[in-house]
Amino acid sequence: MNSLLGALKGKVEMTCIESDQEAVAFLRRIESVLKKAGYEVNVWLAMMLSGPRGAPVGLGFTIKDADAVPPHAQAIGDAFFKAGLKPLTSTNPDRDADMLYIVMGARPLKP
Repeated sequence: MNSLLGALKGKVEMTCIESDQEAVAFLRRIESVLKKAGYEVNVWLAMMLSGPRGAPVGLGFTIKDADAVPPHAQAIGDAFFKAGLKPLTSTNPDRDADMLYIVMGARPLKP
């Protein structure tokens, strides 16, 4: 994640279910890396999370518009891919245009 030090900075909101200790620990590690790299990170731990496909599983990134990706979101995404992490990506028109939203869901089940 050293590639983030020289990258453009911006806002990141991260969330996970507070009762999933593994997800919380992973979220906190990522939060630490992003803050050390100079990103503005807000974290909230939720009692429950759900979406159009039910409770989140794995790592997910959401932005407002795929045609207007915030530069810092691209840099963070590139760093995750370099580290071998492949978050599911989505868009949501109700989100802020300058924010990257990261959700830590439950660990995916192995087939």
